[in-house]
Amino acid sequence: MRLFKCSVFSSLVYFAHVLLIVHSQEYQSDFINIDCGIPADSNYTDSYTGLHYVSDSGFIDAGESKTIPPAYRSSSLQQQLVTLRSFPQGTRNCYTLKPVQGRGNRYFIRAWFYYRNYDLKDRLPQFDLYLGVEKWDTIYFNQTTTRVQKEIIHVPTSDYIHVCLVNTGLGTPFISALDLRYFNRSMYTHDFGSLKLFTRVNFGESFGYYRYKDDIYDRYWRSSDYFNSSLLYNSENVTRYFGVYNLPAVVMETAIAPENTSNPLKLEWEPTNKSDQFLIYLHFAEVQKLQTNQSREFNIYLNGNLWYDETITPYDVITLTVESVAPEKPESKYEIVLQKTNTSTLPPIINALELYTVRKFRQPQTDDQDVGSIVDIKSVYKVRKGNWQGDPCAPQAYAWDGVGCSYNDSISPRITSLNLSSSGLSGKISPSISNLTMIISLDLSNNNLSGEIPDFLSQLTFLRKLNLKDNKFTGSVPVDLLSKSESGLLLLCTDASLGGGGTNQCPPSSSENSSTARIAASVVSGFVLILIAVIVVL
Repeated sequence: MRLFKCSVFSSLVYFAHVLLIVHSQEYQSDFINIDCGIPADSNYTDSYTGLHYVSDSGFIDAGESKTIPPAYRSSSLQQQLVTLRSFPQGTRNCYTLKPVQGRGNRYFIRAWFYYRNYDLKDRLPQFDLYLGVEKWDTIYFNQTTTRVQKEIIHVPTSDYIHVCLVNTGLGTPFISALDLRYFNRSMYTHDFGSLKLFTRVNFGESFGYYRYKDDIYDRYWRSSDYFNSSLLYNSENVTRYFGVYNLPAVVMETAIAPENTSNPLKLEWEPTNKSDQFLIYLHFAEVQKLQTNQSREFNIYLNGNLWYDETITPYDVITLTVESVAPEKPESKYEIVLQKTNTSTLPPIINALELYTVRKFRQPQTDDQDVGSIVDIKSVYKVRKGNWQGDPCAPQAYAWDGVGCSYNDSISPRITSLNLSSSGLSGKISPSISNLTMIISLDLSNNNLSGEIPDFLSQLTFLRKLNLKDNKFTGSVPVDLLSKSESGLLLLCTDASLGGGGTNQCPPSSSENSSTARIAASVVSGFVLILIAVIVVL
């Protein structure tokens, strides 16, 4: 096992701790806090956490705003849970987040769900939650008052993070709030996959919870005094330094020990799925002022085997964390035993625990440049097609209407066709189209587009069909486009008044997807072979 210790002098640690307290508000710049269902463009500062929440209207363009009826609210109900967004229409509805730090960074994402009979149907729904193009978890409720939180630590391969709700036919999907936090690179470092939270526990308190501002990353710590244990707490008012994982001081100032000091301290749990692989994080700090004749030393066992090969002696000023170095093998039940050594005069203790299951997201998302282009096109033309949400190409079953893609198991999908015929478009042709570098077919016919036909369309290397008929363009067709058309490299369809291309007969748009898919497979495969050949030569 790997043992994390603070490697700087205590005075420097104290100085860093003070800075974190003084400047904790600055961490909000790394937060995205979304209250789902509140009016568009509205915002507020939460009275409990001091976090600034915004409406979800800028992150999704579907769904219906709903409110928990006053008769079903308690005085302690968090403000973010009063409203929600419900999705009675469509199979998949997605929030799109674009954190400023971009891809390759570590983020903590949390989704909140609070049914509380908001629809007055008293029927508990069940639906799926997706992160990107793959399933994250299933959302279900034991009773109407159940509050469900799903948390995951994730390193996206794309600048765009899609959180999607998928209707599985067991009730209307909804969501109450959505949070994203940027994590320090030194925390939860691993390459095993994403970490889905199983539990996060603050030992030593029997009720309540802590989050921001106590926890600068807004992790949610639920309290537990645990069965057959006794409470220990910091009576000396000694500051607990955060250590690598920046745990809240209020969490580390309490701990539990076995009720009978001669016994070991046991922690048990059962996995939700038998195939789950756990990563375990145990956090320790001494909370008592030990006398010269006192000592606290113990060993850690997992399912009867020595889990960490060094004796644990909690520090009295620094949080000590022991964690899995690899996912634990699947078991039907887990038991951690903290057993004091023969020379120890005091029983073992533990202050906090985190359990995560490993979730591997293997399916690639659509190429980021293509996503950025199509998202910008959607924004410029205010496209409101029903399923234009989330990833435009993946999963393949949820590909956007009018968007054709190429698929390869080892590379990201690419957009190869775009059909926006009869979509009410107006204004000039968006320059973002020029970034769809693998596009083969583009249909913008029967709209109100105006201005000149841009020359950048001729720079699209793989473009083989371009339909611009029945718009309000002025000027003439660019020379390079005409040249491609005359040489047979491009099927160009324009109004005769623009000169050239007017006599060409474009095939119906409905037949585009199948033919384009065949062309796309050939073109993309050829492109990959060329790229491999270049690499081999180099």
